[in-house]
Amino acid sequence: MKFSLRLILLLALFSLGFLAGLFLLKPMGLLLSGLGALFGVGVLVALLLIRPMPRETLKILDTSAIIDGRIAEVCEVGFLEGILIVPRFIMRELQYIADSPDPVRRARGRRGLEILKKIQEEKKNEVLIDDTEIPDIREIDAKLLKLAEQKGAQIITTDYNLNRVAGLHGVKVLNINDLVNSVKPIFLPGEEFKVYLVKRGKNEDQAVGYLEDGTMVVVDEGGASIGRTITVAVTGMHQTSAGKMVFAKPKVTRLIRRTPSQTYEEEE
Repeated sequence: MKFSLRLILLLALFSLGFLAGLFLLKPMGLLLSGLGALFGVGVLVALLLIRPMPRETLKILDTSAIIDGRIAEVCEVGFLEGILIVPRFIMRELQYIADSPDPVRRARGRRGLEILKKIQEEKKNEVLIDDTEIPDIREIDAKLLKLAEQKGAQIITTDYNLNRVAGLHGVKVLNINDLVNSVKPIFLPGEEFKVYLVKRGKNEDQAVGYLEDGTMVVVDEGGASIGRTITVAVTGMHQTSAGKMVFAKPKVTRLIRRTPSQTYEEEE
């Protein structure tokens, strides 16, 4: 059985107190012996019961993750542990965006403030507003990285560039996009599904559609079906920084003539 250093130190304190009482062989010595033993046991119990919070349980939310909103759902289902830290300078940035004259930016900022309120009210994770200021750094991303280094915390974001820069600084990042992409369904070649084609792709004969989870579907030979929902067969998948892309082709159909005046399509 392996003993930790602090346990060895406590046993040493216990032994010293006990030996001191035996050495003196006086009532006062026996008292010291008892007090030493009691002190050692008390400190041992306290250290076993009170453990410091692991540094990796601290997670700093950046502006992009808050405005994105999916962090609230992740917290709600209990997939995220630890304390969520919202720096005061992130709160100021959210407020600045919420006060923007641009209606789109204003809506995004207000959404971010509502998401924070939702996370706090659900109480699945403790949310702390951190007042640490880093006056010598002006850029928000650089402030986040510095704060994460100081606290030994992780950063939660959807910002791809922040993700890459944090890796260079040795700061661990939890990217919401990576989480979402990792739980998206995997399509095998030949698998079929229906998709609504909304626009033309890069090539003239390509069409683009989207699944309910936002996955882009590029359909070769689908240009003539834009504006329709068709059945497609998967030909491959490609992982990008923005997520997964599914490549497919329309399911082959053939014409069957039952009577000279009746024609219909049947899927093979």
